Amino acid sequence: MCRYFKRQIPSILGLIIFILLKVFFLNRVSVLKGQLIDTAIGKTAMTLSEVVFLFTFSLLFYLLASYLLGITRYAVKMNIMKDLQDDFFASSLLRDRVSIRKLDISKAVSSYTAEINVVDNQFLRMGGNLFEYIVGIIITLTSIALIAPHMAIVSLLAYVLPIFFTKTQQNKLSKAQKKFQAENDRHTDSFLQKLKGIEAIKNYHIEDKIFNLFNSSLDTLVNEDIKRAETRAGTNGISSALTYVSQAIIAGYSVYLVFRGEISAGDFVSIFALSSAISSQIYWLARSVESVLSARPAVKSVLEYIDFSNNNSSSLPVNQTKDDSLALQINNLSFSYGEHQILNDLNLSVKKGEKVLILGASGTGKSSLMSLITGYLVPDAGEIYLDKTNRSELITLVEQDAFIFRGTLENNILLNNVAEREETKTSDPQNDEEITKLIDKLGLSNLWKEGQTVDQRGRNLSGGERKRLALARGFLKNTEILILDEPLANVDADNIERIEKLILGIKNRTVILISHQVSDYLYSGMDTVYELNSGKLRCLKPGEF
Repeated sequence: MCRYFKRQIPSILGLIIFILLKVFFLNRVSVLKGQLIDTAIGKTAMTLSEVVFLFTFSLLFYLLASYLLGITRYAVKMNIMKDLQDDFFASSLLRDRVSIRKLDISKAVSSYTAEINVVDNQFLRMGGNLFEYIVGIIITLTSIALIAPHMAIVSLLAYVLPIFFTKTQQNKLSKAQKKFQAENDRHTDSFLQKLKGIEAIKNYHIEDKIFNLFNSSLDTLVNEDIKRAETRAGTNGISSALTYVSQAIIAGYSVYLVFRGEISAGDFVSIFALSSAISSQIYWLARSVESVLSARPAVKSVLEYIDFSNNNSSSLPVNQTKDDSLALQINNLSFSYGEHQILNDLNLSVKKGEKVLILGASGTGKSSLMSLITGYLVPDAGEIYLDKTNRSELITLVEQDAFIFRGTLENNILLNNVAEREETKTSDPQNDEEITKLIDKLGLSNLWKEGQTVDQRGRNLSGGERKRLALARGFLKNTEILILDEPLANVDADNIERIEKLILGIKNRTVILISHQVSDYLYSGMDTVYELNSGKLRCLKPGEF
């Protein structure tokens, strides 16, 4: 977490200044309480009005310092949390394609919600007060020492007990937090899975069974949370008891000194007020230490997610083609899922601007081949050569089941182009005309003009509309290679014809289309046609490109 604190150094320095001022004037108020009594009975050379003025002055500055400290502390915490959340999301976006496929979404959601909440409330909010309590204890002990030196020693020894006890509970607290977080991750994963399958649950009328499974998982989570709370409560309770015992020892010893005439009645009031402040500071110091210790597993988990290194993934570097006429070349590519061989010594060469059709029944490995080309999977053997080393700049993949974002149709189709247009407040008329023509050709004009709002995953669109929306994205993304995975699936006959004409009308781009069946019109318009079977490609229509 040091990197996040370093970004807030100016604010943290201000925080330290306000803490010193607050603690100093708080101690002055406590000391002046005793001096008011001594002055009232004539034990000091100061007048009562002078002491009252100093008391009022110190109290006002204490309140002002407390106010400024509260504002600064909140600003520092919120800035750190913003940086932490920004880095968390950036870490997800910056992962390579293989790592993205391996990402545990449920764990990421749990970490972003539950664990970051622990970092916020326990590590930053409670831990952020540690310095204030430590400074308060030191200055308060110094104030007591100026009144009666041996009382400062007694106070220090008495208040060490609660801190020592809390330290001995470190492993117990961390273990309880880890067990709760692991169970929370399992429960979150179960919850997300059930939400994704809600339609299947309804269709098969298994609501009661699923609810019972969910309730059982929730009961387990609650039990772990209760165990965690019991551990913390036990630590806090004993620590509080030890604090009050310490306070009683100090108060009793102060009374003894008053009877012996070693301190005045005013000194007793001052020492008692100061020791009460120490009592509160020691209590909250122990609570803060306990919170920080129990939050350490969550902090570690969040930072490990943020610091994930793509170097740890098995992603392979992109090899560049040696033949400038080729957009893609695959040599002896093999891939398997466990013991099941999907691709076996597959070879393929695609020229720049060529339109290639790869046919094959479901389960023959067409989508796996596309995932290997785009870098989402790693081959067991073989090499893939591309015209550029940056896949994101070279390839656009329109998946069979493309993700649809919640928002407008325009935002879903244009994606980053919308952000650029809104930021610059300008648009390219020629590009706008091109977009309008494409939307019209795909039969989405009515939805476009109406400013159609799209639900997440396009639930308020038909299957064909979702498919055409995804195709519009791919056609507008001006990359050298366009890969279309089953672009005609779930599309009606009229729109199939629209899409086929658009595909065959693409100029100056390499098109790789994979499908289990196509029309004679599309087949005849493709430059080269292959069939994928038994892990190898067989050429059905040699290209003359």
